[in-house]
Amino acid sequence: MFRRAPGTEVLGLSLCLLSLAISSTARADGGLDALAFYIELLAVQAVGFVVGVAGLLGAVLSRSRNARVFGIAAVGLNALMALGSYVFFHRQRALPWLADYQAALALVGTAMLVVGARPRKERAAPANTPSPLSPRWVLAWVLAHGAATAAIGFAQGPIITAIAFPDGWTAHAGGRWTLALLVVGILRGGLLGAVEWILLRRTMGIDAMWIAVTIVAGAALGIAGAGGAGLLIGTVLGGALLGSAQWSVLRRRVRASVLWIVVLLATSLLAWIWTTTAVGLRSPTMMGPLAVVPVALQSLATGLLFAWWSRQSDNPTRS
Repeated sequence: MFRRAPGTEVLGLSLCLLSLAISSTARADGGLDALAFYIELLAVQAVGFVVGVAGLLGAVLSRSRNARVFGIAAVGLNALMALGSYVFFHRQRALPWLADYQAALALVGTAMLVVGARPRKERAAPANTPSPLSPRWVLAWVLAHGAATAAIGFAQGPIITAIAFPDGWTAHAGGRWTLALLVVGILRGGLLGAVEWILLRRTMGIDAMWIAVTIVAGAALGIAGAGGAGLLIGTVLGGALLGSAQWSVLRRRVRASVLWIVVLLATSLLAWIWTTTAVGLRSPTMMGPLAVVPVALQSLATGLLFAWWSRQSDNPTRS
């Protein structure tokens, strides 16, 4: 499949998907036709999204040039389909939510492909780096990571209100709602990425690309959040987007780097369980203290993971 023309299959599939969307649009004049168009569009978007994820995984996990070309084409397909949906529906109040997920996949996928294209050269750890990481470092990580996460959590409310609802709350904020979540996502990614990089650049040899991919993941999460998915889907998606983007940088430095994605997904799911429990209590005075628990849990889990990596019998840097 890949040996002859790795982009041909994606191009053919793209033309099929686009032709289905165009034919559906031509008869989407209301009633059952409009409903059929919406269902067909969601099906086309779902196929495109699956192709994008499969192509991205193949490009990242394989060193084959053909697999990389296929991944680039698949990610580009999702970007074009998301852009097409935004163009067609920009005047409507409802947008097929898979378009936001396709845009998020395109952002994170592009970042991962860019990181994967860099030369595979390893950097020796600085001579003054404490190895293994001390409990003092883990404590610093927990406090800094938790403080950055909490700061964005407290600031996102006023930011969203100022951008999306400058004249008071309305059910139809339109593009302002997406813009607000995008700004919050970029700020979250920038602050969190910078704080983490400061602690990782000397201890694990992580370069500034860590900040860049974290910002991209935050922006992607903001766009995906505008799609209006449920709390569980949004939580899982957040862990997957952030974990995958940062993993693309981390996999060059540590063994068993996939554990980073696993830990972020697991702690995100525990945060969802904890949040639903807090909502079930219906006590405003308890929401603040309860919100600290999942933040502290993720900070502690990720800090301990880095400490575990540093305590391996061999050098934590990948050979």
